[in-house]
Amino acid sequence: MGDGPEPGGTRDTLAGMRAMRAIPGRAESATLAEVPDPEPREHEYLVESILVGLCGSDRELLHRPETSGGPLTIGHESLGRIVSVPDDGLLREGDLVVGTIRSSCDACPGCSSGRFDLCEQFVVSERGLFALDGFGSDRWVARESALIPVPKGLGEAGVLVEPLSSLVKAHRRLGALMPTASHARYLITGAGPIGLLAALLASGEAREVVVVDPHPPAGALSAAGSLPNVELVDSWQAVEGQRFDAVFECSGNPAALASAVDHLRHGGLAVLEGIPSPGSAALAPSALATVVFRDVSLIGTVNASIQDHHAAVTTLSGADPDFLRPFLGQEIQPEDWPDWASAPSADPLKTTVRFSH
Repeated sequence: MGDGPEPGGTRDTLAGMRAMRAIPGRAESATLAEVPDPEPREHEYLVESILVGLCGSDRELLHRPETSGGPLTIGHESLGRIVSVPDDGLLREGDLVVGTIRSSCDACPGCSSGRFDLCEQFVVSERGLFALDGFGSDRWVARESALIPVPKGLGEAGVLVEPLSSLVKAHRRLGALMPTASHARYLITGAGPIGLLAALLASGEAREVVVVDPHPPAGALSAAGSLPNVELVDSWQAVEGQRFDAVFECSGNPAALASAVDHLRHGGLAVLEGIPSPGSAALAPSALATVVFRDVSLIGTVNASIQDHHAAVTTLSGADPDFLRPFLGQEIQPEDWPDWASAPSADPLKTTVRFSH
């Protein structure tokens, strides 16, 4: 996909393919642009966008240290429909798919073992986030190795596969360190999309899951209420004096992480999923001391393997529809992307961009 002109505009004024564009590091650069249609190369599929999910990372890229890079098509949470298949393709026209953000460099040990999420390139390239155009356009292309089939029964909830996949990866790693996971108590900070998807994973095996969020987004209460063994509370006082086996920090708030660590039992585990925004306060030395003195293990997670993406599809396919429904309740059009990018972050549970049906 080339850069093309950047006139901005609406669905009515754009004659070519629409793309949600931005220049990383330039806060006012979000626009809907007209770009050339992608031309599939050998082994590539052409995919029509249905939905693109938006999250804090799509705002964050506008506020990075400014780079010399040009405009980027944003969008890393995707759901699309195959419209053309390469000669050697095994998928079919009409199949629903999710695109992976990373692909193999075919050189480093991680990629050679099929784990492109562990790619050792010095400069990481990720579709819609770093260096590579994402999925926020009418059409996009990808090789079969970078496509995750989505069953029609899951439908548009397939747009949640990418955000869930990195949690699946973390949960798998956590399980290897905690053989008693089926009897564990989990604490999750933040009742946004990531926090509730973490609760979905934990609720299938944990004895108890508590989600803490003083200001949960609209829809969070009904989603949490559909999960077994999950309680959503709005204050730390509700868990005062309690100890948990594992924490999923999904808010990106260092103060929440410090409070969560203080509620871990000796030898507990903390999964770091949330990323603090620029200018956030540093983690207090007392919290770091707690990590050391309580023998806490920290697990960071980002991106995921093909296997983790497939496991995310399986998990979502088995989820209660009442849990999934609030994630799909807030749609905007592609031309609304610039307004969303400049708006305060007090969004509903999830915002998706509708490209087609």
